[in-house]
Amino acid sequence: MPKNKFVFASLILTVLVFETHSISVINNVTVSSNFLQDEFLKQMRSDFKVTGTTGADLINARKCVLQLQSIVSQFPSIKVARFFDSWGKFPSGILYGHLRDLGNYDQCVKTSVELNETIGIATGKYCTASFPLTSPTTFSENDLSLLRENPLDEKISLRNVIRIKIGVCIPDTCSPVLITQIFQRVLANVLNGTLSEVTVSGCSVNKTPEYEALDIFAIVLFSTIGGLMVLSTFYDLFTSTFEKKPKQLLMAFSVISNGRKLFMINTKKSPNSIDCLTGIRVFSMIWVLHCHNYMFYATQNLINFSDSLSWYKKPWSMVVLMGTVSVDSFFLLSGLLVAWLGLRELDKTKGKLNVPMMYFHRYIRLTPALAAVVLFYVTLIKFIGSGPFRQTYNKASETCEDSWWATLLYVQNYVAPEKMCIMQSWYLAIDTQLYFLSPLVLIPLWKWGRRYVPVLIVLALLSIGCTIATFFSEGYTSLIGFGEAERTRRVYFPTHTRYSVWLVGICLGYFMHLNRQKSMRPPMVFRMIGWIICFTTLLSIIFGPYFTISSSESASVFHAASYESLKRVSWSIALAWIVFACHFGFGGIVNSILSHPIWQPLGRLNYCMYLVHITVQTINFGTVRTDAYFSDYRLYLTFWSTFGISVLVSTVLSLSFEAPVLVIEKVLFSKSHQNEKTNGNILPSAPCKASINGPDFKEV
Repeated sequence: MPKNKFVFASLILTVLVFETHSISVINNVTVSSNFLQDEFLKQMRSDFKVTGTTGADLINARKCVLQLQSIVSQFPSIKVARFFDSWGKFPSGILYGHLRDLGNYDQCVKTSVELNETIGIATGKYCTASFPLTSPTTFSENDLSLLRENPLDEKISLRNVIRIKIGVCIPDTCSPVLITQIFQRVLANVLNGTLSEVTVSGCSVNKTPEYEALDIFAIVLFSTIGGLMVLSTFYDLFTSTFEKKPKQLLMAFSVISNGRKLFMINTKKSPNSIDCLTGIRVFSMIWVLHCHNYMFYATQNLINFSDSLSWYKKPWSMVVLMGTVSVDSFFLLSGLLVAWLGLRELDKTKGKLNVPMMYFHRYIRLTPALAAVVLFYVTLIKFIGSGPFRQTYNKASETCEDSWWATLLYVQNYVAPEKMCIMQSWYLAIDTQLYFLSPLVLIPLWKWGRRYVPVLIVLALLSIGCTIATFFSEGYTSLIGFGEAERTRRVYFPTHTRYSVWLVGICLGYFMHLNRQKSMRPPMVFRMIGWIICFTTLLSIIFGPYFTISSSESASVFHAASYESLKRVSWSIALAWIVFACHFGFGGIVNSILSHPIWQPLGRLNYCMYLVHITVQTINFGTVRTDAYFSDYRLYLTFWSTFGISVLVSTVLSLSFEAPVLVIEKVLFSKSHQNEKTNGNILPSAPCKASINGPDFKEV
């Protein structure tokens, strides 16, 4: 038996058999599948007194107790049996890591029983009762790393790790506080008078949320956009059928016209294009979605949690745990395209940039789709679906209500890092901030050329130094940092710790701009060495931290700081070699894959997919009602379903908000359209193409 399974099984056996303060077979109490329910019924048949409440809360609590006692007195009558039949049972397979039984959510919330005229109708409310299996004993860090839900948190009590969670069905008049009191008394009887830290939370009823003014506004807005799409599409059909010249403004919302541009595949080569970037975008986006799929799946009610711990110890888990570097690929491409397009425009205009229009075009092209997703989170997401995990996206909606403005101003990574609306939008904040600073880099680079490159190197070193200083000041020792909230806020989200990769892209774009008219063919030996170093670097970054997991050894602060500060720059340099080799003709099969035209539609959808895929996963996993089984095969099944739905939803978002804005912008600014390649189209700062028909990304 692997070490982690042995430790897990040993601790659970200790909990169930030998711990005097645990739910066990002591004092003739058998841990049966429904013992909690039996004890709850006994408690309600006794003379239960409400304590600790006054006023209206006391009145509601007394009514709750009366309803519960009435239900218990009539049990097991079929009229009230649905309440207790909806309860979860003591989980089977605890030794295998199955620590939660969801019960029957739908039967609970759909149950409604008229008891009597005095206490009225009892309607089912589903809650989750959580209680620890052990006394608060703190185990060694080595043991905890195999057991805790977040293996990288430090000094966590076992009481917070091994908790049984059971779905319970109670009348809707009962508050979680009162039910918590009842369970404390239930378990005090079982535990020889020791009160247990029971929590009752996640309560929900079968009630549609009330429509507020903002909800109605969102429905009207989305309906209006849908109506415009229908009318514009009919206009497109009419003009094409009768061979009339259409007005572009009236075609802005046409699904046919915009869809044709979205799914168009262009096989023509252009000397001004960098064809391999589309493939890099697509594969990076798939990697991001794949990692987030594991992250969401791991929060489900796993019946084999111990297997997930075993998976964590396998080498291929590093592809997920180190998937954060996929975002650095986007930062590299962002800097590359800013320099590639910006320097070319500066050559044409003799060093002039229309900076205000640059900023305006950037904001107007990225924000409508983002604003639509934010509005959906704030308003309509609460009307979609239900289930035991509904609180997942209820919380997401509440977070957006507090920080939507920061998201639309692209400052959420500093202003609201703890309650960020659209959790993945931190990238857009960093990228937009860097884009707004880009003239300070582009203009000196165009004027002074190679003499300015050392300044960029110093700036990159300062960013690296910020990361190192943070690690030493906070004492971070993990090479992965997955799930460490404070470290994420201080190192992962801030622009000042992430812009070094963007500067690598700037340098690459400058180099490629200088040599755009040249045919570069390095010697075979140089190319071979370059590819070997490239792939060695990429694999080392992904699998390098595996030794700390396989050996359960903690790295030193110096080791962790060095790895964190250098891995992103190293990743970007290795990726820069791939772009360089593919663009200048010695990319071989790598270039054939990355530059294949088949990736173009997905490349155009990348931005919208980046915005919506978390929403799709939140709804998918937030509405499940059954246990989940952890295996790579099951996860790949959920990945492809999530991927397919994300493509569909992002297509709708692109056709309804992104593409129409681009058409309208083109019409309104047609006089300056020839200058858009710089003024509006140094927009690669999004994680994908910010437009589907603009010259900015049509060429790259």
